[in-house]
Amino acid sequence: MADNEYLGSAAVVKWITSGGTLTLQTEYRVWNYTPTIELVDATAGADGNRRRINSFKDGSARLTMLDQTSAALAEATALVEGQIGTITYQPSGTAVGRLIKTIPAISQGMTYNSPYADVVSIDIAWQQNGARVDGTN
Repeated sequence: MADNEYLGSAAVVKWITSGGTLTLQTEYRVWNYTPTIELVDATAGADGNRRRINSFKDGSARLTMLDQTSAALAEATALVEGQIGTITYQPSGTAVGRLIKTIPAISQGMTYNSPYADVVSIDIAWQQNGARVDGTN
């Protein structure tokens, strides 16, 4: 494996609020961060095609993880809808020189998934709430 390749299982995901830091990667299954940008319609006059101008940057994140009863109370409190905090995401772990994304966000709450014959999981959603910072450890 080349030095710039890594497995998703190396990821470190944390949710930091005024109440403390919650480490979320221990039982995670899927992490997804989707950056977006608002586009302003600049079409006018004799334009034959739509024209757009870049406007505000935005983004959203979603994490699917196994439900852990031992951590459920802390998670429910820290991730209640409307909770403001910061996500730190280190896709290839905590080694020096590796990527870290810092994303101010608002929790959209948790969705509980209880399938008939499978493990119980939680989906957590966030809406970006400021500028994402890309850096290194």
